[in-house]
Amino acid sequence: MKQQICNHIKTAVLIVIFTAGFTSLSVAQQKQKKVEKQIPFKKKKEVKQGWLLAPLPIISFNTDVGLRLGAIANIYDYGAGETYPDYRHFFYVEATYTTKNSGIFRLFYDSDKLLKLNKKYYRITADLSYLLDGAMNFYGFNGYESNYDRAYENPASDKYITRLYYRQNRKLFRAQIDIHGFLFKKKMSWVTGVVFLNYQLRKARGRKLSKKEKNLPDTTTLFEDYIDYGLIATNESRGGVLNIYKFGIIYDTRNIKANASRGLWEEVVVYTNLDNIMSNHYGFAGITAIHRQYITLIKNRLTFVYRLGGKIKLSGEMPFYFTPYIITSFNLSEDRDGLGGAGTLRGISRNRITGDGVGFGNFCLRYKLLKFRFLDNDSYISLNGFMDAGQVIQEHGTDAAAKEKMEKDYPGRYFNKPTDALHISFGGGFHFSMSENFVLRLNYGKSLDPQDGNGSLYLTTNWIF
Repeated sequence: MKQQICNHIKTAVLIVIFTAGFTSLSVAQQKQKKVEKQIPFKKKKEVKQGWLLAPLPIISFNTDVGLRLGAIANIYDYGAGETYPDYRHFFYVEATYTTKNSGIFRLFYDSDKLLKLNKKYYRITADLSYLLDGAMNFYGFNGYESNYDRAYENPASDKYITRLYYRQNRKLFRAQIDIHGFLFKKKMSWVTGVVFLNYQLRKARGRKLSKKEKNLPDTTTLFEDYIDYGLIATNESRGGVLNIYKFGIIYDTRNIKANASRGLWEEVVVYTNLDNIMSNHYGFAGITAIHRQYITLIKNRLTFVYRLGGKIKLSGEMPFYFTPYIITSFNLSEDRDGLGGAGTLRGISRNRITGDGVGFGNFCLRYKLLKFRFLDNDSYISLNGFMDAGQVIQEHGTDAAAKEKMEKDYPGRYFNKPTDALHISFGGGFHFSMSENFVLRLNYGKSLDPQDGNGSLYLTTNWIF
């Protein structure tokens, strides 16, 4: 196991070096202007002006989805540099595919300088994504209530069923637009928006891992078992369409957007899906609340950051495929699912913890280990250690009679505990930041309970929050 982790880390370090080399080709043409302005680790800094275009081939790794190959582009407009390190306009474009049959095709936009009405600016964020996942994690509902046994997906085990037993095939088309209005010198704002989600679901179908491997067993997966026994209703087993409307309030005192060293972020967002034929008659409402705080322990060097959050269903009936989704006021990541995975609980398998309501926390120390100029950009390498935790606080309703029959037919296969308990993981890693906004992240996380997976390695972009 230790040797496997070391091999993963060595591979990831090589990938970071490879990716940074390609980045250098894209940033050499940016405009710069020297001004005297205090920053965390220099007496003077070079404020960016105009457009920064950073396209690069991407090679990243995530234990949950495999090796990702493709291309991304980060496009920033800093104007005359008056808002630096914050941007005026930002575009993110991605077209990537992974070795576990997952694909991301995405266009994201963010700006607080696009829309001006009555002498006031409004922030606009928009997201258009087509997300393919041929082997989406599915472990059942309500955390530890559902059993996870690695032997069922291990070909060397006498309990082996299929490598894809805890998987499903999911295609998700998402279109979203939000409008933010500012109050009290931009420290407080409101947000309203609409999210269109089109889910298409079916059984996961995999490929052989090698020429020597036999064909995957033609058997049912956990996802199909849940359908056959009635824990997943037939009318939602193929997916559906949701039209989510949201409204929220945000309080933000962070010193910078990209990687704050002091300040608060508070948000409360209420949302609803209107009952309609396209959504299979699912009308529901929910609320999300998140508290984030950034505390300087050693000036310009060491920061303690933490995030506490949760969501609950307020009314109605929530389809099972929406239970992992977390509606927030703003999210740069393409993956809004949780709990578990690179964006929520590192080291815990993706979507391990799903329910109508969940609570979670992330606690992290960030230390700026090395600060330097790279391609005429203020850059640094940061060392971080973290602990993440989460739990179902509102169960997704299931048929007790169906569960009883499943347990009778296959004792011990499907269910573990009567209720959920706290899931905990810990780990650490490195971040490379260039010009404050472009961030590469290398993290390894390990769960405390084998029911939550066997540890995960992440090489991706952006801070977790």
